Amino acid sequence: MRAVKLRAGKPAELTDVKNTLKALQAEVDGPIEVIPIPDAQGSVLIVNEEGKLRGDLEYNRPIRDAAKNNTIDMIFGDALILGTDGEDFTELSEEDAAKLVKRYSHSWSAIYI
Repeated sequence: MRAVKLRAGKPAELTDVKNTLKALQAEVDGPIEVIPIPDAQGSVLIVNEEGKLRGDLEYNRPIRDAAKNNTIDMIFGDALILGTDGEDFTELSEEDAAKLVKRYSHSWSAIYI
């Protein structure tokens, strides 16, 4: 399924991932945590749940509170942005994927929630 990959120190890029837990875990190098992205039309951020604790994953980018514009968390390691349909993961539309790649084109672009 079409997704946006956020790699540490690199701009966002389009990628294709299988819609299985094992494949998603491989993409983020460990157990997944799902974080809704309210301003991205039903998209979610998939991160390594243990990314901050492991100590061997590179800093990726901040997660900021959209209302207060302050940093509330940080992503370590690679992350994915996927679409959702209820509780199921779905691929992003071509249009949404292109918008997200542009939005996160800089490696320091924050995720706002």
